[in-house]
Amino acid sequence: MQLMTNNPAKFLGLKGYGLAVLGRIPVLTPITAENQRYLETKRTKMGHVYGSDTQAPLAAFIEPTIYEED
Repeated sequence: MQLMTNNPAKFLGLKGYGLAVLGRIPVLTPITAENQRYLETKRTKMGHVYGSDTQAPLAAFIEPTIYEED
């Protein structure tokens, strides 16, 4: 599956249920004066990734698992 999220911890959570996450679709939202502080807090305290941050940090979290059908 491909996961729509900016939160890399969701990859680990789904992996714990045995689900294979093959990719991530970023949730794109405009950064405004009203939400800039909120988004920065999510980035610094919760590890969310936005824009140009998306590829390198996620490589550590994505470990695709391929399941063969019986």
